[in-house]
Amino acid sequence: NNGIEHIKSINSKDLVFSSLSIRKPSGDVLIAPFDLRLKPGDCMALGGDSGAGKTTLITAIVGRGLHQHGSGTITTPANAQMLCIPQKSYQPDLSLNGIVCYPKKADDFSNEAVTEALRAVFPKQKDLDVVLPLLDRPDAESKNAVKGLSMGQQYRLVCARKVLLQPDILLLDETANSLGNDEEENLLGVLRERMPNSIFIVATQRDDKDIPATFNVRAHIVDGQMTIRRLDAAKPSNDLKASL
Repeated sequence: NNGIEHIKSINSKDLVFSSLSIRKPSGDVLIAPFDLRLKPGDCMALGGDSGAGKTTLITAIVGRGLHQHGSGTITTPANAQMLCIPQKSYQPDLSLNGIVCYPKKADDFSNEAVTEALRAVFPKQKDLDVVLPLLDRPDAESKNAVKGLSMGQQYRLVCARKVLLQPDILLLDETANSLGNDEEENLLGVLRERMPNSIFIVATQRDDKDIPATFNVRAHIVDGQMTIRRLDAAKPSNDLKASL
């Protein structure tokens, strides 16, 4: 057990797991070795009970924390931008503009681009009426106002950031904890529509029968074993957005 090896590929845009095994710090197996190749446009639901290893696997993919406990390789495209939305998302102490553009600077994007990203993830006008005016407030005032937003509203700010930055690989950990299942499904549809060529991995505790049709790859962890099945191409996310 020499740890998980992270490889950057200049020849492929796929995210590839080869004989990847995740272990606990004690050395016990958390996820037994598995192989998987995800291509641009793939959307994978990562299921399993609490404690099954979903968050640990996402952490390993990002390359922080527990990634040293395990073996095998994770290969990502050399120039791929990878972004993660954890269960408790880090919110920098910035104005609304700064939060949506983070880790880039607010000056890197036009006000119109930020507004479009916000409109994409806030389907309700009452939320837009609260959020959009903050773009024109002084930074100090905007910072304080953002801190008063609900958990769901703050989560949507993070999602607006993803729409703006257009990552190649997007990892979402238990998004329903902040939004609820229906809102999670609708928001995922929007993100998929805005980022059709991105690879999505979404950790969830939903039963397989309750997983939206937009997921064309289903992975499930039970007793340390990863089962994976690939369905036909995911249904267009327009079906999801139509319910907004």
